[in-house]
Amino acid sequence: MPRRREPAPATPGLHRRSTLRTSSPRRGAIAGSDRPAVLSIRLNQEECPVQHPKPLNKPEAAGDDAGFGLVEVLVAMLVFAIVAVSVAYSVTLTLTTTKDSKAREIALNLASAEIDSVRAIGDPFDVFSATSTVTQGETYTIQRVASWVSAAGADATCSASGGTLRYKRVNVTVTWTGMGPTGIAARADTLMAPTSRINDPAKGTIFISVLGANGLGLAGVTPTVSGTSSPPVEPTDIEGCSFVLGVTPGNYSVSLNLPNYVDTTHTQNSRVPVATGTLAVVAGASTSFQFQYDRAGLFPTRYATNRAALATTPNMAITFPPNLKTNFVSTLGVYPRTESPTESGSNPRVATLSTSTKLFPVQSGYQAFAGDYRATTPEQAGCEVADPAAWGLDNSTGVDLIGQRSQGQFAAPGATASPINVPMGIVQVARTASSNRNNLVAVQVTAPQVDGEPTCATSPLTIRFGAVFTNNNAIRIALPFGSWRLYATRQSTTSVPGSDATVMVQPQHVTVLSNVIPGRANADATGIITIDPRGITP
Repeated sequence: MPRRREPAPATPGLHRRSTLRTSSPRRGAIAGSDRPAVLSIRLNQEECPVQHPKPLNKPEAAGDDAGFGLVEVLVAMLVFAIVAVSVAYSVTLTLTTTKDSKAREIALNLASAEIDSVRAIGDPFDVFSATSTVTQGETYTIQRVASWVSAAGADATCSASGGTLRYKRVNVTVTWTGMGPTGIAARADTLMAPTSRINDPAKGTIFISVLGANGLGLAGVTPTVSGTSSPPVEPTDIEGCSFVLGVTPGNYSVSLNLPNYVDTTHTQNSRVPVATGTLAVVAGASTSFQFQYDRAGLFPTRYATNRAALATTPNMAITFPPNLKTNFVSTLGVYPRTESPTESGSNPRVATLSTSTKLFPVQSGYQAFAGDYRATTPEQAGCEVADPAAWGLDNSTGVDLIGQRSQGQFAAPGATASPINVPMGIVQVARTASSNRNNLVAVQVTAPQVDGEPTCATSPLTIRFGAVFTNNNAIRIALPFGSWRLYATRQSTTSVPGSDATVMVQPQHVTVLSNVIPGRANADATGIITIDPRGITP
């Protein structure tokens, strides 16, 4: 068999010829020829291109940079946010600074205008501290502080003694809403000298300070200066100050006396120094006299208001002690007033004083209780048994019972407070039918008779009710809290105890109606009754 020739490999871009030769003795011979027939086929690559398989796409290698990943997006967003915030902050800061600069310019103009208005007044005695507001877009607060300066260069006030006056210093501060990041107020200052000489090296100065109940200066009060000389005195200014210049050295007192005004001792005619005495005024120096003085508050009182809780005939008339002492309690201390209450009305009956008590209108208000009272101090023992709040806790019934004052009441200067309730002991007494002893006398027992009762270290108080037994009917009396003995006597002046005085012991003769604690309604074998405030509602 003839060997077959392998075709040469195709070269890209070149035409390739392929020849196919076949020989067969049986077919394909050319007529008249003994050569085998040869079939020649010519192939043109352009006419029949060879199809090669396409290569497969290779996977991208790890870390290929093609496209954006999630990390790149987040970083881009972060950068954009930082830039946006920075731009916004810069714009906001610029706007705020511009606004603050404009507001500060207005504030400085207001401070300068305030200084100009002060200088226009001229007389430093007419320039005072003040606060005002102005609205120009923002709300501006203008605070002016005016203070005298002494010869030593220190601030001088009328409420303190010191050197003589030299000039007045005025400081103006202007603040406004939304002051901005600086937070610095606008300020301006000036000094004002008197238009004439106000000091004499051979003379002294008197400072007078008058404050109201609210602690602010009281204007328009003309003090009276008494002493070595009689210098002219001007009324107090809006700061409550009066300056008496050119005073001859010596000893002086100052007093105030205005109708319906009182000081902290509840006295209308107020004097410094109090009652007696004087203060020295020396050359080249100042002496201060201070007052707290205001229109009196009116405080009405109602007595034995706990009568409404009595089990029987609560509206039965009550006889009150003559010259009963009422103690008004406040942060100023205890102030006593002596007067017997009188009853009015029928249902209910109300016992009051003839007039409301004039008291200094202290902010804390007042409470009240009846009876003689002396506070205990480190220097001396007192007698606090009349004060319900001074009694100790009682738990004899299994319930904690305490004594309590009534609710405190407040009155503004010149106003009237709500009535102050004053609880008291209520005792029913009756004489023996055959007795001719018509007078009733109550004598205080100073030693405690029950647990929690305060000791009274003063002399026993004696209350003479007078001839209250006009017949054999029982009467009711009011007594301050504490322990007592009751005597029936022929004369109102009869000494007790004594042969002409009968101690009221029997239950039909004396019964305490107001006591809440059981077992304390009757006298003991010696005639002692205890008026106990614990458990009583004022």
